[in-house]
Amino acid sequence: MTTPILNPIAANTFLINGNLFINEFVSQYSWIDFLNVLGNQENSGSYDIQKFKNGTPRNPSYSGIYQEGDSQLGYDQFFSGIGGQLLGVTTRDQLAHNPIAQELDGISEFSGTP
Repeated sequence: MTTPILNPIAANTFLINGNLFINEFVSQYSWIDFLNVLGNQENSGSYDIQKFKNGTPRNPSYSGIYQEGDSQLGYDQFFSGIGGQLLGVTTRDQLAHNPIAQELDGISEFSGTP
């Protein structure tokens, strides 16, 4: 397995373009529409932790409809913060089995609230 080389210019461009896309999409539609589209893109609109809607096994390194990985969950401090304090969700397994927690995590991540 090779380690990818980060291109800071490309990463910054992607970040800027991604933020522009999100702002444009949300201003034309709504956050609900954005999350619906994103959930369909990331995990076929499924909260299922084992497989996509088409039956294909999913990557076990990511959880839920928005396919949250450990690094993002750690950055968001979801388990020690709002997930754990509000919903009692303190592990990725609990998150994977709780659609409400997955939505709350998505809102936290995509609204820019770490």
